Amino acid sequence: MEQEQTPAISVDASLQTPPAEVSAEPVTDNTSAPVLQAQPIDSADAGPALVDELVADEFVYAAGKLRLHFPTIGLEKECEAAAQELGVAPTEYHRIFSEKTRYPGSRDSSSEAISYRPYRYIAEQVSWILTIDGQDAYVLVPQSVVELNEFINCLKVDEDDPMDNDRQIIAIGELGPMAPSDLSGDTALRMVSCKHVYPFSYKALEKELDGNSNSTTSAISSVLQLLKVRQNLGQNDFERAKNFIAYRYLDIYRLSLGQYQGGRNYDNQSSVDQEECFLADLQTRYADNTAGRELVDLIFTYQKKVSGRQYSYYLSVDTTEMFPFLHAPLSDYIPSN
Repeated sequence: MEQEQTPAISVDASLQTPPAEVSAEPVTDNTSAPVLQAQPIDSADAGPALVDELVADEFVYAAGKLRLHFPTIGLEKECEAAAQELGVAPTEYHRIFSEKTRYPGSRDSSSEAISYRPYRYIAEQVSWILTIDGQDAYVLVPQSVVELNEFINCLKVDEDDPMDNDRQIIAIGELGPMAPSDLSGDTALRMVSCKHVYPFSYKALEKELDGNSNSTTSAISSVLQLLKVRQNLGQNDFERAKNFIAYRYLDIYRLSLGQYQGGRNYDNQSSVDQEECFLADLQTRYADNTAGRELVDLIFTYQKKVSGRQYSYYLSVDTTEMFPFLHAPLSDYIPSN
């Protein structure tokens, strides 16, 4: 297969830390998707439930589904009674937790100062569990009322597409001790002190890129398959870098659709060079000479669907701290033959 080689484009010098030199040596990501296994635990081995008692030893940047678990039957009955009072289904948690009412005796219905959420106490006591690839992975603990509001917001059903089963919840935080058995449902789960949680919709991504065409769906699927975002726990640097790129850096999808305007000068190329492609290979490695920072290089190899030509790009993600960020954007990469 013919390999096209073009000069590499330099990275913006305004970045705080200069990007590491990219080697043309083959790189292999030796990390594999972990198998999540649910195991019973004894409550005596469980850690504390309070946020201020969590002892963080590593960061988490994970994607999955958010589900509620009631630690006691009494709390579950409270939620059912609230749903009955509101005339909604017991599983409409966003509606229940977001309900506002006026204080007794108040006559000014327009003032936010005199309204309150009567069922918010239920949200403060339930257990929030993140499931990854269909298996329970973490017990998420909101750091403050800000994160609790984010949790509740993630429960809101998309009115335009209430059956959007691909909607993901992205959780960012610090990994803590084992959760008490009543919070984890007698399953061995670690707690995560969450600093930020937000929803991500693949259908919204499709609309932003190119509507709902089959080519857009295929491009997104091929990228996600190699990134393995649906099967990883988001703990080590490689997993966190991949998850960050998948949900925060849309140029990797635009490139598959021939929409990417960085790297090579697409404006001066023929329509053949702008044809759609697919992500054929992904390699990851730690960057060298990082001056005390943890930098992960991701090397993407795309293949044109018609001509079969391959193009390689790389980018770098800084995973030193809790919130990863883009250290160097997509740039041309010339692999060794």
